[in-house]
Amino acid sequence: MFMRAFAAVSAIACVFTLGTAHGQEYPTRPVTVVLPYAVGGGVDLIGRIIAAQLSEDNNQRFVVENKLGASGIVGAQMVSEAKPDGYTLVYTSGITMSTAPAMLKGSSFDFVRDLTPIAETAFGPEVFVVNLNVPAKTFGELLPYLKQHPDFKWSTGGVGSLEHLTIAALNKQIGASAVIAAYNGVGPGTAAAVAGEVNGALAPLPGVRGSVEAGTLRALAVTSAVRMPQLPNVPTVAESGFPGFESYNWQGIWGPKQMPKELVNNIHDKIVKALANAATKERIAAGGFAVPPTKTPEQFAAYVKSEVAKYDPILTDLNLKGSQ
Repeated sequence: MFMRAFAAVSAIACVFTLGTAHGQEYPTRPVTVVLPYAVGGGVDLIGRIIAAQLSEDNNQRFVVENKLGASGIVGAQMVSEAKPDGYTLVYTSGITMSTAPAMLKGSSFDFVRDLTPIAETAFGPEVFVVNLNVPAKTFGELLPYLKQHPDFKWSTGGVGSLEHLTIAALNKQIGASAVIAAYNGVGPGTAAAVAGEVNGALAPLPGVRGSVEAGTLRALAVTSAVRMPQLPNVPTVAESGFPGFESYNWQGIWGPKQMPKELVNNIHDKIVKALANAATKERIAAGGFAVPPTKTPEQFAAYVKSEVAKYDPILTDLNLKGSQ
């Protein structure tokens, strides 16, 4: 009887110890945050801001490591195969992860299956801008112009990017056939719009704000649900005749598959605390993004699945599945 009671108490103590290790004491050593993109890009910038705040809050380093390759898949897959102890995380663009695996030939990586969603961290809308030679002064005026001018050319930041998929969906919705030119990044695409190589561009705010404020590009609409404080006079797409329209570049933090729920919740709460820091919010806003309303890990997981489902038929229509 005594031995059975002792064994039961020992088992309970073991579970409690494990829970504490996963919970209150985490982290007890440096945490690696994999950024699967180049240094200096939008995701890299915001990821480093958040990692710095997590380091400060927890008296433990959250060390950023850039692991490039295959549109972010190389770094994400490396994390998916790591030990699920919370010491290897990935900070990445959700929209890229929602589409890139389907576009890669022979890829066995599954964004939903192979990573554990922890927290959405930042989101930023896109801005429709046009060259000053385009006569449309509003997004509403642009739509008939697009249908009347099938040679209208948009620049985007690359094949399969959010901008590419959003314009393709717009073409289909309004019955237009505007040309989509994929440039190697937002900067070159925006420069092409200013120079008149293309008629317009869809790009994140940081990529076009300077040109809009300088008067070399005209902003017609933003893809957020409400107007952006940085461009208060530019209406939303929803205001311009597409009720409910929203499109965002969004980012988040994931861990390896099969992470314990208690650990996921613990890291989630630490991220929420970091995002609530006023200085961190300001730095994220300066980068053209905003802190989203808090989602639980379960709500975030559901959102991730919905994003994959939303873009899958668009990739199919564009014949982009397995295209790279």
